[in-house]
Amino acid sequence: MKKKILIPLLAVVTVTLLLTNCGKGEDPAVSTPPKELKPGIAAENYESLQNDMSYDEIKTILAADSEVLFEADNSAAPDSKWTVYKWTQKEDGPVVYTVLLGDKLSAKAAENLEGASEPEISLIGYARIDTGMTYNEAKSAVGAEGKQSEPYIVNKKESFTYTWENGSVRFSAMFVGDSLFSKELISL
Repeated sequence: MKKKILIPLLAVVTVTLLLTNCGKGEDPAVSTPPKELKPGIAAENYESLQNDMSYDEIKTILAADSEVLFEADNSAAPDSKWTVYKWTQKEDGPVVYTVLLGDKLSAKAAENLEGASEPEISLIGYARIDTGMTYNEAKSAVGAEGKQSEPYIVNKKESFTYTWENGSVRFSAMFVGDSLFSKELISL
């Protein structure tokens, strides 16, 4: 007799507990929904770019034009290559640089973008430097001091090679006088 009463009673208690807890969860008035990003080049969008995002995902977030600044084969993964993109929306406006390994984001940097975090030395720094720059301009573009070589003479001008490295990325730039003459990607 006890079994006949106990089983329906347990069933009623279980159903009651389930029904009373079903509606419980996060109170919509208390929880904050994920913030919707407005496409464009903005610090929030820049910060939302995460490693392994695809080119198309980046394009959707930044809603900007891209330009290939640099491409290189990746010796560690022969089927993939590094591509550095420059993203802009208007002349003299903020710029976002991205490095993709194959079709996956692996590094980012921003220029003239208030509120964006600063990157460390990367392939983006290499892509930013160009012939004719002074050492100070190159240092600013890379975001770090380079390691200076011993001076040597080229065309009767004191010259130096500066090297930048950070883990797997290593590159150098040769300055004749104070003008960048050439650059070389040493390793990825």
